[in-house]
Amino acid sequence: FVPVQKHSSAIGPTKWQQNRKKNNQEYQYLHLPDGDNGDGVKNPYPKEAVPDKFWAQRKRLFSRYDEGIDIGGENDSEMWYSVTPESIANHIAQRMVKMISQSRMNGGNIDTASDDSNNIVLMDLFCGCGGNSIAFARMNSREDNSSQSVKVFAVDNNLPRLRRMQLCTALTDAASYSCTRTQSKC
Repeated sequence: FVPVQKHSSAIGPTKWQQNRKKNNQEYQYLHLPDGDNGDGVKNPYPKEAVPDKFWAQRKRLFSRYDEGIDIGGENDSEMWYSVTPESIANHIAQRMVKMISQSRMNGGNIDTASDDSNNIVLMDLFCGCGGNSIAFARMNSREDNSSQSVKVFAVDNNLPRLRRMQLCTALTDAASYSCTRTQSKC
């Protein structure tokens, strides 16, 4: 728990509150029914499998959701709340690649398996439907990162999730490698 204290200069209402009061405006925020996020598409899944609050965020999870990306549906509802939203995954990928590149330029020894300093190899264990894996793989298409090659190995113990991740990867033009477990001895 981190306590947050109000600064002494923050006495009274904020400028936004003052302007709203001055203009006599009243805002009411209402949720649309059945997971509609304003585009008119209602949640096609049972509420127990995919709650409306997750369905309404589908384009926040994957901006190209309407182009065929499959997060899980009623067969694998866990993916709806465990996938990293696209903007957060992109931010993590940018920070990690930048950190690795800077460490290499400063003589750091992050990885000893590769002699090629232009390659970054990442392994995403338990990738799920690939939120982070796709963000890392898309780092290859950045203009300012043309000298860095990012290879991603996505690993999961659930084959349908890996298939979903491969579909999402194909739809987002990310060059990703998938490792599948073909034989189960568990």
